[in-house]
Amino acid sequence: WRSQANRHRQALDRLHQVAEENAVADRLLHDFCQVLLATGDRSRETLERLIGETFEVDASRVVRLGDLGQASAKQLAGWLDNPVPHCGRIADAVRDELFGQALAQTGSAALIAVSAGGSDRITHVVALGRHAPDGFNPAQGTHFLDQIGELAAAFLPAPEA
Repeated sequence: WRSQANRHRQALDRLHQVAEENAVADRLLHDFCQVLLATGDRSRETLERLIGETFEVDASRVVRLGDLGQASAKQLAGWLDNPVPHCGRIADAVRDELFGQALAQTGSAALIAVSAGGSDRITHVVALGRHAPDGFNPAQGTHFLDQIGELAAAFLPAPEA
């Protein structure tokens, strides 16, 4: 019984830790939302800056899909067909185009597809980078990344026709 009680206690401790981490992430997201609402300049550069100031990332970029080079667009084409946030390593060419020297080859990234300004098509990619190879990894959940994408979509102006 003691062994089983220890396993249950460890599982409960882990659930408590996850709940605390989620509460911190929720608070960050709330603060980010408040900052977005108070900001008059709805440019990509402002969004990049605010993401970098709010979240624990080493690099952040907001890129219009039309501004991506042909090689990067081709690499991302399959992901854009089913744009669930991508977490983990990305192709070198895509990483270099999105982050330049701000993210080393050993880094990891999260890519979030955004349909700005109520558009029904993907218009931007929000790219978050961490120097740690496992800073973003495929095993992590994407709930908060989805929410960042939704806020970015509401923040950015509608694309020009």
